[in-house]
Amino acid sequence: MTDFYQTERRKRIWSTHAAPALGLSKYGTPATVWAYMRGLADEPDLSDVFEVQAGRYLEPVIAKMHADETGDKLVSLAKVTQQADVSGLPTGAHYDFWNDTKKMLHECKFFSPQRQKEFGAPGSDSVPMDVLVQCLHEMLVWNAQDKPLYAKTNGVEVDVLFGNAARIVFVVPWDARAIVRSGRRRITRRFFG
Repeated sequence: MTDFYQTERRKRIWSTHAAPALGLSKYGTPATVWAYMRGLADEPDLSDVFEVQAGRYLEPVIAKMHADETGDKLVSLAKVTQQADVSGLPTGAHYDFWNDTKKMLHECKFFSPQRQKEFGAPGSDSVPMDVLVQCLHEMLVWNAQDKPLYAKTNGVEVDVLFGNAARIVFVVPWDARAIVRSGRRRITRRFFG
């Protein structure tokens, strides 16, 4: 990662920071996010993790499978980065796709088949806490824009390819109350206060 990338990432809570910052992820802790935000540690480099590599390469394939199956129009947001200050919290997000048919963000994931037990029924919003908080955060940043790229989002479709076993779509609806309960004030005080 470049110095510029590290410097810019330290100025905001990004979608991938949100769950660890709240203590709701098995992939990071509030302490690791705090150390990173304060410049005491580098952000973990996960680029050599197989699931991360496969997920990056397979995002367009997963999206195409979804579009072919449903007829939905998906627009790539691979180059879109948004930032917003929401109630005093500096936030930022990167996205995968926009479902222009359903007016939703579309998040593609590649997980091992063993993680499928952490999810609920297809079409439900029953997803692991790290995925849920990432989705809520992405919706918060997207809907905070004065001029949305397409429209305000009414949810996030989480399109998960579980290895070579299954591809299942879950839907996390926009819920402003859930976002407020997710700890915005706690993050603000802990990392920027």
